[in-house]
Amino acid sequence: MLREELWKDVGALGGFPLYVVVLALTLAMHSTYLFWSALIGLAISFVITVLIRTLYFKERPIKELYKTFSGKIHASTFPSWHTMRASLLATILTLAIQNIPLSIFLFIAAAGVGHSRVRSKRHFVKDVVAGYIMGVVIALISLFIAFNIPYFS
Repeated sequence: MLREELWKDVGALGGFPLYVVVLALTLAMHSTYLFWSALIGLAISFVITVLIRTLYFKERPIKELYKTFSGKIHASTFPSWHTMRASLLATILTLAIQNIPLSIFLFIAAAGVGHSRVRSKRHFVKDVVAGYIMGVVIALISLFIAFNIPYFS
């Protein structure tokens, strides 16, 4: 019971509320480059996830019923948006902070998010691997965009 609760908590590391907290912290630290990179990454990841789930619907391990478009997007499993957000933040923070122990922790935590999503039967392994890789790529794109727009840096 305690172990299952722990894995549920690990999965929350890829959740939207934590992402909002990180955005708020970057603003509080006056790090506009980090803020805009993370915000751009969040927007890109949202658009890509919705687009993929609209065009390629894949049932979750435990099927969910849906009646609306947003319900269908939520009921689809590919890619894992939790894992994508976790690896996106891990990549952005790693490249910005450049602290090896923290970087290792962040990427292990992002992998833990993926593991928790599979363990809780919300995703298949392929979903979290794709989400992890997509998060890294989106982070690099968002960092590039934020770096090349003078207002954001």
